[in-house]
Amino acid sequence: MRAVASFGDDPTKIEVIFPPGDPQIMLAQVATKPNVQLFGTALSYSDPADELAKRSAQPASTLIEMGVPYCFHVPDNAMIELKDGDQISHLVFKKVWTGRTEGSSDADYRSPTHVLYHNNTSNRAGLYRYSLVRMFFNTAYAREMLTSKVGGETARGEMIARAVAALNRFVDIYRVVTNNAHMQRLSSVYVRDIFMREHNIGFLGASFGRGIGTAVMNRSEAELVAIVRKAATGEEIPPWRGSLARQ
Repeated sequence: MRAVASFGDDPTKIEVIFPPGDPQIMLAQVATKPNVQLFGTALSYSDPADELAKRSAQPASTLIEMGVPYCFHVPDNAMIELKDGDQISHLVFKKVWTGRTEGSSDADYRSPTHVLYHNNTSNRAGLYRYSLVRMFFNTAYAREMLTSKVGGETARGEMIARAVAALNRFVDIYRVVTNNAHMQRLSSVYVRDIFMREHNIGFLGASFGRGIGTAVMNRSEAELVAIVRKAATGEEIPPWRGSLARQ
């Protein structure tokens, strides 16, 4: 069954295809536009002087702490210097068990010649870990830029982009050396903290990559037809190039 209708505050009338069920109930659950799209949050902060004095010395002026969906099997708190072009970063790692493996061992031994494993774990438990990566590199932002709304947003975006690029360089190295083919470059990461020590300015929060927002019900019929056609014909799919990929 097909009908023409408009939804919510959008007066535009569009054709819709009804699934089985009561349309009077289901149509109230449909919208043609997302009602929320959140790409990130940030809360600026500064440490009191006594707390700042307690912070450990940093190998570079700026810290970015990221949650990474992979678990890098690198000793906790090990620091690795990473050169990417003419830029230097320092990466510090921590392996984290998720809530599904509460009480799991935090043993962190290593061997010169062998990969070591956790004993007495289930087949799935070893998958329920991720890494926190603390990355340090030097920046030269003026305090006035960081304390302005537009300047702060610009600086955060630039620093996160630089951190993701450096992290992907490490992912490439780790994948090749360890032969872990499933580890691929990341388009975004979960940023927990950014702190510029020389200015005592930090940003707590998160970046959500492509964003989180209103759940999609279905793609358009035109897109669904194109998906079915491409799936059935075996035609070559061009490399992803942003909006061009949806031709």
